[in-house]
Amino acid sequence: MKPLLRQLFARPLFALELLLLSLFISILALGSSIYTIQVLNRYLSHGLNATLITLTVGVIIVIAMEFLFRQVRLKLAQGVTVPPSAKLAQGTFALMTQAMASSILAMNPIRRREVLQAPTIVERNYAAPTLVAMLDAPFALLFIGVLFLLQPQLGWITASFIALAVLLTIIGNALLTRPTQHTMFTASQAGALAQAAMWRPESLRAFNARNHYNQRWQQYHGEATQAGRRVAALKEMLLTATQSLAALMSVSVIAAGAMLVMEGKLDVGMMIGANILAARAMAPMARLSQLVGPMVETKRATESLNSFGQIPQEPQKQETLSSFSGQIALEELGFSHAGAPTPLFESLSLNLPPGGTLVVCGANGCGKTTLAKLLMGLHSPSRGQIKLDGAPLEALSLTWWRSQVAYVPQNPEFLDGTLLENLTLLNPELQRDQLEQLIQQSGLGPYINSQPDGLESMVHNGGENLSFGIRKRLAIARALTSACRLAILDDPMEGMDNQGRTTMSSVITTLTRSGRSVILFTEDDQLIHGADLVLNLDSKPVPTLTQCTQRGEAPQ
Repeated sequence: MKPLLRQLFARPLFALELLLLSLFISILALGSSIYTIQVLNRYLSHGLNATLITLTVGVIIVIAMEFLFRQVRLKLAQGVTVPPSAKLAQGTFALMTQAMASSILAMNPIRRREVLQAPTIVERNYAAPTLVAMLDAPFALLFIGVLFLLQPQLGWITASFIALAVLLTIIGNALLTRPTQHTMFTASQAGALAQAAMWRPESLRAFNARNHYNQRWQQYHGEATQAGRRVAALKEMLLTATQSLAALMSVSVIAAGAMLVMEGKLDVGMMIGANILAARAMAPMARLSQLVGPMVETKRATESLNSFGQIPQEPQKQETLSSFSGQIALEELGFSHAGAPTPLFESLSLNLPPGGTLVVCGANGCGKTTLAKLLMGLHSPSRGQIKLDGAPLEALSLTWWRSQVAYVPQNPEFLDGTLLENLTLLNPELQRDQLEQLIQQSGLGPYINSQPDGLESMVHNGGENLSFGIRKRLAIARALTSACRLAILDDPMEGMDNQGRTTMSSVITTLTRSGRSVILFTEDDQLIHGADLVLNLDSKPVPTLTQCTQRGEAPQ
């Protein structure tokens, strides 16, 4: 609840208005008690209908005003809660898009799900009704104060039960914390398995993983259900205990009031009015007790967001080069995975001149894809520098740098949207005839022509609805839309049929003949023989660099 109060008092004028409205609402809420006392004492004593009509009209006006003030307060409370919630959601999404890709990929999938769900949880539980309930609680003292004025003994009775209700809320919060967190964790585990069953249906069936997944899902779902039942039982017990306290308080007030009536210290009207006042004082406490579970859930979500806020961010540099020739140099570059006993590679130095071709080769797991991601600024080197026309990459804008590169990753991924949207991400102003030329150049034309919606065909789940070969062709076309001076192609021939390999070879030839620098990550002998430089990452820890005197010469 503290963050919600900080949001409130961060805007003093709003806080003052809300507090004044809450005070007026509490004062107006006294109307029904006063009405009861006056009817029982004045109307029943004198029997004047005019008195009853006057009192009834008056209390109806008071009730209407109370309703109106509550609606105004709720609207003002939304002004306090909605902007921070929207800012939190926007900030979290911005953080997701600005964080280092390697850091996000290193996160536990369960933690990723928690981060994704956290803004919605906070927005739902830190809403205007929650703030209103919190504002009502302190003004319960107003009703208790009036009770003390009517009869101190009844005031003490009510205050004692209110104190018990507050204590009950504190105990409930302590009891609900661990089972609520366990419920959220196990539900996330079960949800991840259910998501995998929907997103990986072929693997689930092809490798007979159904029983394995069922067992794991039943385990986590069972734990989540059991923990959820415990949470529900605790919430119900807390609610029932609060209601029982309210009933006991009413009994105590009536019993004590009856004795006072018999002693001549109180009349019947005041006794019944006091009971109404006591119920009004208890109502905010009962409402707060119902917020215990959501507040525990929100605390967990906030902790998840705060933890995610510590994730490393991509540097937001603004510097760019007026032009980029395609020259790239690596100086004593080294990279180690977190926790790895040895570096993936070390002391890597080379200079690729403008228009040069570098082939990076090596066995699976030697670091080819990692080096490609380092060059794209998706990973950060452990040591050394990457320089572009002599300028360190870490000093330049990554947004600008990526616009200079035609990048085809090993496993292409795409944004959910149309083919056209994905193809024009790097160059939204690309003319349609230029796009058509790139589509034909990448061999994507026959596929697009075969689709009923053509370029408006949808891409789902990062492109999983497309075959690997089509994804590769789509990645080539997307890469070529940039005004690049450097192409980085990670395993370009992987998964391609003969026609696709011919297309890719043609694309590479076009790039080299147009004077663009090309870096290929591959084990393909034909591509290796066409390189100016060959970097072998199988040599550990320092890779071996071979310079070919002419293209077509096998590296020595």
